[in-house]
Amino acid sequence: MNQYKTFKAGEVLAIHRMVYMSAADTVAYPTGVGVQPIGVTVSAAAAIGDKVEVQMFGFGKVEIGAAVAAYNAPLLYIAAADGQVDDVAAAAGTLHCWVGFSLSLSGTAGDIIDCLIMPGQGIRAHA
Repeated sequence: MNQYKTFKAGEVLAIHRMVYMSAADTVAYPTGVGVQPIGVTVSAAAAIGDKVEVQMFGFGKVEIGAAVAAYNAPLLYIAAADGQVDDVAAAAGTLHCWVGFSLSLSGTAGDIIDCLIMPGQGIRAHA
């Protein structure tokens, strides 16, 4: 079952990008690897304050930010300050946050891939 919520945009937002709660009822792109995303945009916001629909759980789509030959792990992490994702986590021993799990085996930067949106976080134990 997919879960959606409408928020205000804290910045201009593209579709299929990770966002986090930057203020009350407001979302923006995550600002670093320790910032917990809450979901993925399913609509775009052309201006600050515009309404944007965010999928917070379920099967969806997300844009990848770096070319990958094959995902070595299904988790999707923050790749860039613009909400794109990658399969590379933070260094061992640091907090890393993810937006969900890839359902695609490969892709190039800018591709929209299928994923299971299920935000989470943890301490990476090894490299």
